[in-house]
Amino acid sequence: VDAAAASIAGAAAAGLAADPVLPRLLAELHAVLERKAPYEEALAFKRRLAEAVEKAGARLAAALPPLSAGDGARFILYIYAQVAGLVGQSDLSPFMRKICAEPGLELFKLDFEAALFESSRAMLAGILKAARERGRGAAR
Repeated sequence: VDAAAASIAGAAAAGLAADPVLPRLLAELHAVLERKAPYEEALAFKRRLAEAVEKAGARLAAALPPLSAGDGARFILYIYAQVAGLVGQSDLSPFMRKICAEPGLELFKLDFEAALFESSRAMLAGILKAARERGRGAAR
């Protein structure tokens, strides 16, 4: 496994897990908040978010050649999607914790940080592999 992918995935997972409120808010952002905001506010928010994601993607690409800025931005958007999904799978209500404690249902008890690390590491390793293959193809 690519050491750079593991390092970045570990930092992202640890950073997001350090403050459990942030992943919950990110999960609510699309499901609730974006659907209820007035058009102009939602548009302004998405524009600011696009700028932030593009800047972060470019910084990631600068730190991890052969990624392009677009690869970096895509990775950040994919992590957002992972966070939104993993929150629902790892932040269980007392009712669902009881259900998941039943025999055979333990697989539904996910540790947020571990699951985010594992999935984002694999995803970034795949993005890096594709970027390297693109680079080899362009060099021919």
